[in-house]
Amino acid sequence: MTPNSSPRIGIPVIADTWLGGVNYVIHLFLAGCSLPEDLRPRLILVIPEKFLREQAITEHRRILPLADTIIARTADRQLAEQLLGPSVITCSTEAELYQHIDFLFPVHSNVLEGWPAASWIPDFQHRRLPQFCPKAELEKRDIVDRMVAERARYIVFSSEAAQNDFRCFFPDSQASGAILHFTTIAEESWFQGNPDDVRKHFGLPEHFLICCNQFWMHKDHKTLFSAISVLKRMGKPIHLVCTGPTQDYRNKGYFNELLGLLKALGIEELVHILGRIDRNDQIQLLRGSLGVIQPSLFEGWSTVVEDSRVLGKTIFLSDIDVHQEQAPEHGIYFKAGDPADLTQKLLTNSQALIPTHGTEQEEQARRDADQRIRLFGLQLLRIAKEGVRLFSAAPKTISAPKHTRSSGNALTITTSIAPKGIPKQRRAVLSWLELGLKSNPSTHPKKFLWSNPISRRSGSSPWPEAPKKRWVSHWSTLMISLPIFHLQAARSVAPSTRTSSCAVPPTLCNGLNRKLKDHSCSALVLMCPTSMPRMATCTARASTSFSSIESCCPCTKKRNSASVLPGGTIGSPSSPFSEDFQPNRFALPWPTIPCMNWHGRGTGMFA
Repeated sequence: MTPNSSPRIGIPVIADTWLGGVNYVIHLFLAGCSLPEDLRPRLILVIPEKFLREQAITEHRRILPLADTIIARTADRQLAEQLLGPSVITCSTEAELYQHIDFLFPVHSNVLEGWPAASWIPDFQHRRLPQFCPKAELEKRDIVDRMVAERARYIVFSSEAAQNDFRCFFPDSQASGAILHFTTIAEESWFQGNPDDVRKHFGLPEHFLICCNQFWMHKDHKTLFSAISVLKRMGKPIHLVCTGPTQDYRNKGYFNELLGLLKALGIEELVHILGRIDRNDQIQLLRGSLGVIQPSLFEGWSTVVEDSRVLGKTIFLSDIDVHQEQAPEHGIYFKAGDPADLTQKLLTNSQALIPTHGTEQEEQARRDADQRIRLFGLQLLRIAKEGVRLFSAAPKTISAPKHTRSSGNALTITTSIAPKGIPKQRRAVLSWLELGLKSNPSTHPKKFLWSNPISRRSGSSPWPEAPKKRWVSHWSTLMISLPIFHLQAARSVAPSTRTSSCAVPPTLCNGLNRKLKDHSCSALVLMCPTSMPRMATCTARASTSFSSIESCCPCTKKRNSASVLPGGTIGSPSSPFSEDFQPNRFALPWPTIPCMNWHGRGTGMFA
């Protein structure tokens, strides 16, 4: 990329069931395409292997024709062509990917170290409203956010509120930051549809308010339902239409709780729950509604607020920071979580409650949208250019944590394989290589054929063939025959730092103890132990030099950990996401030490 040219922006699929993630990627494409030809960047759709399936392709079908190139991150060429056609490009490594792109965004709550990319943190809801987040997810997100703060060079936030939260929670982060405000980009067909036809299709009354939110706890439907109940008791009943998925994965009984509340409040006949509906139908219902209500207690950047803006709708919205930052032209704020204040605002502004389809208010909103769309596209272009500039400058030095040991300057990984879950383990090793690690050929058994276990074609992949049958009985035979797989860092990871991560079957801990000590290992990673007690017992008997143990099973997706106390005593098993795991015992900060996880990535990330 030359200084004056437009960058090739890789935009990865980040979701197929999370509507916010799907819409975000779609609108990044639409924003980039809205720019004039002399400014428009080349837009490349990147589909990670875990989203190479029919649902994800269907959700993003709107932007497939807009992509200059489509890249599937897989070695399975046949599957990629079956889903995306013969023109699709396939690649397995970052090195291959960056032959086709200059910059990658969004890297959702993750880091792509060493490559021009921007991590994306939409919000810190788990910090601001921890009561709505399961403990395990809360700890996981904290670990990921901390890793991003420590390792990312460039982070994009959805709002000033999110960026302020980041600086508050991670004041020592050296990452550069940028803000990209999401903007809804309307389709011409939206304004050609007939809201009455859609209303009649769903059997809805002529006059109604609408709320377009997933039925999650923080969306605060309870406040909305309470306000509708108060209006009914006052003799001013009004119908409410609710769209959006009805399941909250964090509280599977929440939707039934809301249904019980409707019955208790006596407003079942006034509230019409449609669930998830077609996007075009949703837009027509928005156009035909009297107004929109957004009672959410927390948002990263509310899509329904932007939808209402582009349609010229009056919207009653909670007074949280992000909503005030969005500042819609026809917005009316009420105190978050206060049904009495919402009721009062609905009564006071009843004259503003009118359908807007075909009105001058809607036309003016359409005209105003053009400038916002262009600004959205220019912001994306600016972020991409700045990202390329940051990574083309002198490499940024990441200071070693205070707890880092000083005994060398190389990162060493020692690993072996389990005979099941081969593709995921193979991806882990490849991801280590992508980070800059290089294989040490002296430890490779020459009698093994290094090949691709997925395609079975001979090649240069640093991965051995594995037995196809009776993996349990072949476990020891395979592992004994295959010496430790030793990777030596090709680059300095942190000044004066040396550490190792090993993956060996527990039955071989004793036999390999001497070799492990030779590599100065500070952590032991077992790819597929059958049980935590067995692994812990064998390890304690084998060595007293490990400060911590991590076990993860790519077959069952189960994960365990334990601390090794002085003398080789095993401490109580604990969650790897808890403080009891004592991450400071690693020579590199957890979770940035490369280790196996069940998604087959060797960067210590838990997607």
